[in-house]
Parts: sequence; C-alpha cells; structure tokens
Amino acid sequence: MLFIEEFIIKKPVNNRVVQISSTSSTRELKVVDTSFWQSIVDRSVDGIIIVDDSRQIVFANPAAIEIYKSTPEDIIGQYCGFTAGDDASVVFNPLPAQNLSSMIEAHTTEIIWSDQKATLATLRPIIDIRNENENDLEFFCRLNPDGTIIEVDDSFATYLSKAGFNSKTRKIYELFSAQDWIRFEIQMQELRKNNPRGVVQTILIGPDDKTLNVQWILKAQIDEEGNVCEVNATGREQSRINQLIENLDLSTSIIQNATEGILLTDKKGRIVSINRAFTTITGFRLTELIGKPVNYLRTSHHSNDFYETIIQQVINYGIWQGEMNCIRKAGEVFPAWISIQPSRDNSGQITNYILYLRDISEIKYIESNLRQIAFQDPLTNLPNRSQFLNRLAHALELAKRNNQQVVVLYLDLDRFKVINDTYGHEKGDQLLKQVSERLVSLARKNDTIARMGGDEFTVLLEGTSVDSIIGASTFAQKILSLFTYPFRIDDHEFYVTSSIGISLYPNDGDDVTTLMKNSDMAMYQAKELGKNNFQFFSPELNERAHKQLDMEAFLRHAVERNELTLDYQPIINSCTGEITAVEALLRWDNPDLGRVFPDVFIPLAESTGLIIPIGEWVLETACRQARKLHDAGWNQLSVSVNISGRQLERSTLVETVKNALKKSGLPAGSLILEITESLLMKNMKATRTTLQELRILGVGISIDDFGTGYSSLNSLVSLPIDTLKIDKSFILEVTTNPQNLSLVQGIILIGHNLNLQVVAEGVENHEQAKLLHANGCDKLQGYHFSPAVTMQHLMDRLSTDAGRYYQI
Repeated sequence: MLFIEEFIIKKPVNNRVVQISSTSSTRELKVVDTSFWQSIVDRSVDGIIIVDDSRQIVFANPAAIEIYKSTPEDIIGQYCGFTAGDDASVVFNPLPAQNLSSMIEAHTTEIIWSDQKATLATLRPIIDIRNENENDLEFFCRLNPDGTIIEVDDSFATYLSKAGFNSKTRKIYELFSAQDWIRFEIQMQELRKNNPRGVVQTILIGPDDKTLNVQWILKAQIDEEGNVCEVNATGREQSRINQLIENLDLSTSIIQNATEGILLTDKKGRIVSINRAFTTITGFRLTELIGKPVNYLRTSHHSNDFYETIIQQVINYGIWQGEMNCIRKAGEVFPAWISIQPSRDNSGQITNYILYLRDISEIKYIESNLRQIAFQDPLTNLPNRSQFLNRLAHALELAKRNNQQVVVLYLDLDRFKVINDTYGHEKGDQLLKQVSERLVSLARKNDTIARMGGDEFTVLLEGTSVDSIIGASTFAQKILSLFTYPFRIDDHEFYVTSSIGISLYPNDGDDVTTLMKNSDMAMYQAKELGKNNFQFFSPELNERAHKQLDMEAFLRHAVERNELTLDYQPIINSCTGEITAVEALLRWDNPDLGRVFPDVFIPLAESTGLIIPIGEWVLETACRQARKLHDAGWNQLSVSVNISGRQLERSTLVETVKNALKKSGLPAGSLILEITESLLMKNMKATRTTLQELRILGVGISIDDFGTGYSSLNSLVSLPIDTLKIDKSFILEVTTNPQNLSLVQGIILIGHNLNLQVVAEGVENHEQAKLLHANGCDKLQGYHFSPAVTMQHLMDRLSTDAGRYYQI
C-alpha cells in the first residue's frame, strides 16, 4: 500500500497538478507544477481514485483504470460503492461493475477537491476471483422495476427448481425474509431515483429451508425517456468469497503449522485470522469466524464476570492464562488451556490480540473417569448426592442468568425398611434398582434423577420458563403413579409407595442448601399427611398445586357436563363495515370454580392432552352453530376456529375436520382454521402436508399472531394459506409508535403481494380502525366493534339491517 504524507495527483482538466497536504484535519489540494509528483501518481502500482460526495468517480490514475479493467472515458462519472471511512483490509467490488473480478485492499481519506469535500482512495488488487474460483455459485436474472422476474440464467433456474420455486411471473422478493424484502426494495427504489447501480445482501431460503448468503449487484437499464425499464441482478454466494479470505496468507508458515490453536483479532476484538490447528480443534473455518467478535466463541459455562476479569487482566498485566470451556462448531463444549496477550506496534499501541488454545479433553477424560467413581451411585448408576448438588448449583447459575425456574423433588420410599429387613438386603437392592429404572423412564433431556442414599431419591427439573408449579405437580403425580403397580422380584410382588417434597427456585430459596433443606421438610410433611402424596414447601404453593389438580379433574368432565360454551367475535370488512366472519372463542363455566379464563385452563389442557377432545368439541360446535347462521339467511358468514399444537401434530386432524363438516352440513369454504405463526414453523414439512390436505377440502387457512415468529416469504408462498392476522401487540401502539406502524404497513404490503387477506386483531378505538383502513388492511377485529358475544346475541344483532354493519 502506498503510504506518503504528501503526493501529487493529476486532475483531468488542463493537465494541471494538485498537491495534497496533511497539515490540517481535512487535507487540502493546492495547485503546483511539478512533473516529479505527477509521475509518482501516474506510475504508482497502487490504484488512486477520487470520489465526490455523490459517490461518483472524478479521477482515476492508470493503475486504478487497470484494476477496474476499464477506460479513462468509462470510469469517470461511475458510481462507487464506498466513501471516506470505509477502510477495509479486504473490499469486494467497491465499484459494482460487471467486469470487475478482484478482491481489493482499500484505504480512504477525506480531501478537498475543487473546493468540495471528496474521498481519496488508494487501491490494491489482492486476488482474482474468477481465476481462483471458476465454480463460484453465481446467479443472474433480469427484473422489472417492481421486482417481477423476467428471465433467470441456468444456474439460478437450477437452484430455484430445487427449492420448488417457479419463477414465472413471480417476484424475487418471495425468496427473501420480510426484513430482506424491505432491504432489497430500498435498493430498487434507489435505482428508480436515477442511481444506476446498487449492492444489497440477502439470505435465500433454498431447498430443505437451507439458507444461502448472497450479495446482489444491481444495474439499472435506462430507456430512451430516461426511466428505469429493467434491472439486471447478479448474485454471488458470500461463503465463496469468505473462502478466498481464508486462503489469503494471513499468517506465517510457523503459525499455520503450530500444534496449538492460534486466533488473531484486531484491536476491537474482531476475529481476523486463525491457523489450521484452531480449525482442527474447534471445527470452525476462517470463513465462519472472520469479522465476528471473539465473544461469538463464548459459552454459557462462564459468567460475564469471568470474561470481564480476563479482559481486565490482559489490559493491566499484558497476559491471561487459564482453563476455559470452549465450543466446537458442532456445539460440543470442550475444556481448553487458553493464553491471551496483546500485540503492539513500535509506538506501543495495541494493534491486535493473540489467543493460544490447547485442547485438554484427554486430560479431562482421565479426570472424569476418576470423578465417576466419586460422583456415581454404584448400585443404580444414577448420579449420587455429590453429583446432584453440583448439577443443582449449575442449574441455579443458569436460572439466575436466564430468568428461569428450578424445581427440586425429594422422594422417600414408604415401607422400604420393612421389605429390606424382612426379605434381606439383596432383594432390597433389586427393588431400589427397579425404582430407579421407573424414575429414569419419566426423565426428559434436561432432568436429573439421583439417589441420595438408602431409599431416598431426588429429581431436578431445570430450565423451566412456564409455570413451574404446573410442571412440578404433573411430574410428581406421574411419580406417584409409578408405584400403583407392584415390583416383581423373583417370585415375589412388592408394593411400595412414595412421599414427595417439592421446593422451587426462586420461591423457596436461591441456593443449594436452602432448596434441599426445604424440599426435605416438605417430604416429611407429605409423610405426616398419610404418605403416598406430594407437598410443596410453601403452603400457598401447596394450595395452588392442589387447586390445579382439582381443576384438571373438573376439566376432564367439562364436555360431558356441558360446561363449555363458545362466544363469537365479529370480523369486519374495513371498507364496508359489514360483518364477514366470526371467530369462535372457548369459554368454561364450572359450578365450583365459576368462570375460568382461557389463559388459565387452555395451557392446562395442552399439558395434560385434554386439548384433543376439547378441540374436537370446539370444531364440531362451531361448525354446527355456523350452519345455524347459514340456515337463518346469513350464509355469507365464515367461522374461524383456533387449532392447537397438539391437534396439528396428530395425523387425524384432517379426518376430524371432515367429520365436523359432514355432521354439521357446513360448506368447507365457510370454515377457517387459525394456526399461530410460531406453531406453523416448528415442523414445516409435516405442517405443509396437513394444510394441503385441508385446502383440498376447501377449508380456509389463516396464520394467527403474524409478525411474532420468523417465516420467510418463500415459506409463506409454499403454504396453502388465505389470510394473515396481525398480532394485537403491534396494533396496540400503531397510532403512537412509528416503528409499530412501519411493521404493520410492511405486513399488509407482504400479504397483498402474496394475494392474501390481512386481518388486524385487537382494534380498540376509532383512531386505530381509521389508520388501518387508510393503510389498506382488509379486515378488522376487536373491542372497538364488539367483544365476543353468545350465538343468540350475535343472531339478534344480525337480524337488523343496522346490526350487520359497523362504522369504521
């Protein structure tokens, strides 16, 4: 790179020469006459360009013209992709020209050029992309100004075919996420404003929902009237470009061949290089790490205070060494010995940080075998007391950091001492083994079952973000049910029961000792209350848990006792104010509990599986009552029914819908099934198949709470859906929060681009309704128009002409 304090460049007018002086913060150019400085610029092996404040090139020396493979006439006036402050060790295509194929190192500075601020850039080509990567994944397509695809090349056509995307008359935006759609559209708008070129980066959602990072270079084609008539878009896979960076000679052969992993960052902690040993140890390649902060490699095994201590020690003492848990690319955490120290220039300023990494997994494996003897119960192979306490401590650390809950269950076997004393220790040991096997059969991935000693066991439930009382009660009930049938040992059958005590973090303590003590006390309380039951440490929690069990028992009989009803909330056409549909909302009135709100009993129904029979009842009842509306003359009305996750996962859902339609005689086109966006994206392939079968029946499909999940536009296009429902959280502040308004406008635009109806739910006032109508929202729903009402109330309203309409 050419580094000089003063040099001369030739201005392309009157063959004059200007001198750049660095005596001020903004460099000034003074006219001088000297062929010496002129020859330096003309003969420089580095490219030198000047870019004005509109990002057009106003000067280029011969080396720059050669770098861009252009001519003096063509390069002047071209749009340039960077300006002062955009220095980078590697810049790809700073000038988005089709014939540019180099990786370029660039340094920029602000100057005064013809009394105007401008950017001076020195450039050096690093590597030729096409020579090095002839198999680079590149796409080319022609677009209309509105984004409609006109033509694609063979490479792009092959890719789209594998992704199941038919490009004919489709818009390129449908391949992107909502965020990338907006980013791409902004660049297209810039082209339409007479900026001839643009660069934008997006993520393509490809075959099997795999993502591909693509940089698009956009070039506008101008017609005779000066308008953009077409846009040529060239896309290049970014991972290929990153592979080039990996292949650059960023470190010496000594570093590359070192057995220790070596990672180099810049002074701000961004990763710039790694050696081969680092890749071998961690699985990460340079392409996956370059430019990322070194924090990217942190694990949750260490606290923020731990990492902050390291930083302070490096700053204060110039080095840190110690053991640290690191992460491999596959997600495996491994132990490493780490050394970190800064690298300084001649003036003593820090330029980089160097991290040395040594994998000590084998050493730890040996230690682990030794620890296993100390931390595993030899009879049951379960974790022993020491191991359980360690895991509990770790669980509490994570729970405090992630604002989660932790549950400890303490079990003691009832009557075990009688069996052990009567039949001997051998049969007692076999009984304990069988008890441990039954307990383990209940354990989920993150649960810990341990034997504390004798006939005492403990269970650790961690990472709970929902109501831990429901989870703890359900798990405790399952444990008690394990003891309802006998344990068979040789020719004998043994009946034992269990008493369980439960403590919760943070309700009953925030440290290991307190939680263990309180769960033990709760277990003795269970024994005093007759054994074979569970008790919470807190009396209030005990009461709540037992209420939960009572509620579950009531809920099991709610359908047969006719305690469930449906209310209906109107959905309004935003243009006419006419009621076009109603949403069925479940209500539960129990003689003992009174009115139970849906946000209380529906999660309980989900966790216990009762949502399946209840969901079938809702579907059949909604169809039957909607048919009643049709028979009364309101056959234009549709009914929306919410579908739960458990229902969607069952293979019988389509048959259930068929039966409900057949029994009621309701036309399939008058039934809309609402599915939340987050639920839709959990298992896209299975969900797509189910929805396609439902669509064949003629049933409408609506995505509920849209905007709260993350779904690509291509995913939406591939699903047989009719409607997007904007989540009410976005509507709440739509008139006061510009960001919420922008999101709502974006969702409406996305929906209409995909030929979908858009419904806004949670409309509370006239201002919201008016604003949503002005922005093209098709339908509105909320308390501003009507709360959910009974079927009779709805029919009474519909029976009057005025009742069928609302004022927007």
